[in-house]
Amino acid sequence: MMIVRRLLLGLMGIGILIYLLYRVGLANILATTREFSTLIWFITFLVYFTNSSLGSFNLKLLLSPYRNVRYADAFRVYTTTWAVSSLLPGKVGELSMALFLRKFHLRAGECVAIVLIDKILSVLGILLFAVVGSFFFYPEDYRITILAVFLGALLFIALIATPYVQSLIQSLLSWFLKKIFSYNNNLNGFSQTISFYIKKEKALLVSNFFVGVLILAVSYFWIKLLFLDLNVFIPYILIAFISSTVRILSLIPITPSGLGIREASAVYLFSLVGVSAPITLSIYLLVLFAQYVYSLFFLVISRNLIMQTIRTHIKNKN
Repeated sequence: MMIVRRLLLGLMGIGILIYLLYRVGLANILATTREFSTLIWFITFLVYFTNSSLGSFNLKLLLSPYRNVRYADAFRVYTTTWAVSSLLPGKVGELSMALFLRKFHLRAGECVAIVLIDKILSVLGILLFAVVGSFFFYPEDYRITILAVFLGALLFIALIATPYVQSLIQSLLSWFLKKIFSYNNNLNGFSQTISFYIKKEKALLVSNFFVGVLILAVSYFWIKLLFLDLNVFIPYILIAFISSTVRILSLIPITPSGLGIREASAVYLFSLVGVSAPITLSIYLLVLFAQYVYSLFFLVISRNLIMQTIRTHIKNKN
C-alpha cells in the first residue's frame, strides 16, 4: 500500500510538471534551453559537487563529538542520502541518513537526533534568507508574518531542550520512521543526544548553521548565474528570497523532492518580478535534470552501501 501511495505521489509531481510544460509551451522551453552556454552546464555540476563537499564537512563536524569519521565516509553517506531523498516525498528521504549512519556504530536514537539537528539548522538558514529578503521586497504585514515564523523556529529549538518536548518528538519520529521505513527501533539515546549538543556543543551547532548558510548562498548565486546566462538581471537578495520560499514550499512531503511543486512555485514567484515563465521553467528544468543525473551517479557508485544498509535493516527488523 505504501509503495502504491509513493507511486501515486510521484505521478502527481510528473503531472504538475507536464501541465506546466503544456501551459508555458514546450517549443518556448526548448528555444530558451538552447540559449544556455556550455560553461553554465560545467558550473552547474561544479556547484553540486561544491555543496556536497560542504555538506559532507558539516556532517563530519556534527559527528565529531561521537565518532572521528573520515571525510570520505562522511561524503559517501551525505551524497547517498541526497540521492535517495531525491526519490522520496518532500525531504523525508533525508531521514534515511539515520539508517546510513548506523555504519558508524551509533545508536538509533543518536543517528536520528543528529539528522534532526542538521535538518532543523538547515531550515533555519532558509528562513533567515526569507526573513532578510522580506525586509527588502515585502510590505510590513508580510515581513511580520515571516519574522514570526523565524522566531517561532527559534522558539521550537529552545523547546527542544526540554525533556517533555524531546520525549514527544521521539515518539512522533518513532511512529513516522516505522510508517515510512518500517523502522521499529525505539530510538534509544535520542533525548540524551539532543541535550548533549544543546548544552555542550553550542559552538559546533553555530558552525554547522553557518556552513549551511554558505551552502544556500552558493546555490542562490548559481541561480543568479543561470538567469544572467539568459540575459536576465535580478538582484541577488531577491533571488535568495524567492529561492528560499520555493525551498520551503518544496519541503512539503507531497511529491518526490518537491517535484512539480518546486517548479510551479518558482514560475509563479519569479513572474511577480517580471520574469517570463519560459525562462524560469527552463532554469528549473535544468536544475531538475542536473539533480537527477547527479543523484543517479551517486546511487550507482553507492549501491553497495545502500544494499548493505537494506540487508542490515531487514535483519534487524526480523
